[in-house]
Amino acid sequence: MKIAIYARGLSAGSGDVVVYMLALIDNLRRLIKDNDTLYVIHNQSKELHPSTITYKEIRMSSGNRLFCDYFIAPNIINKISPDVTLFLGNVIPFFITGKKAVTMHDMAYYMPELKAYKYFDGIYQKIMIWSSAKRADRIISVSENTRKDIINILNISPLRVKAVLHGLDSSFSRITSADTIREFKIKYYLPNRFILFTGAITPRKNLSRLIDAFDMLCERYTDINLVITGNATWNSSKVFEKIKSNDRIKILGKIHFKELPILYSLAEVYVYPSLYEGFGLPILEAQACGCPVIASNNSSLPEVGAKAVEYIDALNTENIYITIEKLLNSPDRKSELIAKGYANVARFSWEETAKQTLEVLRELGDHNV
Repeated sequence: MKIAIYARGLSAGSGDVVVYMLALIDNLRRLIKDNDTLYVIHNQSKELHPSTITYKEIRMSSGNRLFCDYFIAPNIINKISPDVTLFLGNVIPFFITGKKAVTMHDMAYYMPELKAYKYFDGIYQKIMIWSSAKRADRIISVSENTRKDIINILNISPLRVKAVLHGLDSSFSRITSADTIREFKIKYYLPNRFILFTGAITPRKNLSRLIDAFDMLCERYTDINLVITGNATWNSSKVFEKIKSNDRIKILGKIHFKELPILYSLAEVYVYPSLYEGFGLPILEAQACGCPVIASNNSSLPEVGAKAVEYIDALNTENIYITIEKLLNSPDRKSELIAKGYANVARFSWEETAKQTLEVLRELGDHNV
């Protein structure tokens, strides 16, 4: 059986979708049988893994999204003529023949109230996601909540949509090395006590309300800080104005993926006040590092965090403030959440994600579905 994976989105460089792509490809190549061939098509500057009899990479020379999707990819995929092709980034380009599956990560483009994307980009993506859903033989969602969104928003038969949850990289575990921690704190000039937020600085992540809640905390506590990672995206200028107005907020920018476990391990509390998420991988990352988590009670987040998270109303700044304050002052509750977090992350495995994905692809490729 010939399976093609279209992973042009790897060129984004970072983010949960890129983490998903890399982990899925790595685990799929380990699961492929001797009589199968896995073709991975991407536009990274270097290969992801060495080629073998069962694993082949085809690198596209262009970094342009439209040129890759509508000119290069159709030629490559149709020439390979795979039994099934999986598209990892929400969209199936036109002019692709054969069986097709697509991973859809969320339906945020259909929620203008989130202000998550630029106007014209939002229009284009809505059209392409809708068209891709209609042309796909199977749709893979990254959570049950996203599966429901796809079915309801795009009017898709439930039989065509399969939820395959994310896994978690084994590198996420609590860091206890005193030398590693000391060097990391010196490198980033980190305070001793801090609340942590990770992710892109965009309206969808609701960082503005978190900062307002933190400002309220600062009125009562003199030793707590807020540390923020991630890069600015569009429509983030007002958030940066708020960040600059409080000298107890430290922004690190983008840090290396391998350094995240150290950061989670040092944080007193991880707060994830997002307005909407297709999955919510940072919850698991923090839990695996022994960091208690506060997260929004919306979208997929309760599905991911289960009973190992203190949940908040993301639209209620006072509720965010009260929840953080209570957790900071409750060592027993923090210890309880840490223990439950360790148990929760055991439910998630990238190998299992790959196995379930491969089952979907084999069903399409082996049978005339």
